[in-house]
Amino acid sequence: MTVDERASAPRRTGMDAHIDRRRILPAALAELLRAAREDERAAVGSQRRPAYLLTRNIISAALSAGFPARTVAEELGVTTESLRTRAQPGRIRLTDIALLAGLDVDRLRTRCADAGVAVDEGGIHSDDLAAILLDGP
Repeated sequence: MTVDERASAPRRTGMDAHIDRRRILPAALAELLRAAREDERAAVGSQRRPAYLLTRNIISAALSAGFPARTVAEELGVTTESLRTRAQPGRIRLTDIALLAGLDVDRLRTRCADAGVAVDEGGIHSDDLAAILLDGP
């Protein structure tokens, strides 16, 4: 057997394909994380605390949806330890999501209804964020 023959051994496509998909964040979630990070950087004064909290909630949403901490951390340019420390579940206002994602609030409400996500006082729980972002156009 030559070196070339050993290098071209067939790959197990089933498991490898599953692992590769788990390492990639869906575009909608990645864009929302980046927008939240930029919102944090631009915030000043009394805007800073809500901006940081929103990013913490979005990080928590990504982790609770099952995306690996390493993948989310790479998207934000931080360590996994920093990411896990910052993750904080909580309520997210639909207006904040709409602003960061560039979506209409009514469209988000429709997505919530389609996904069976309860909207309470204009917001949802961070654990439900992935369901409304990743379902639908």
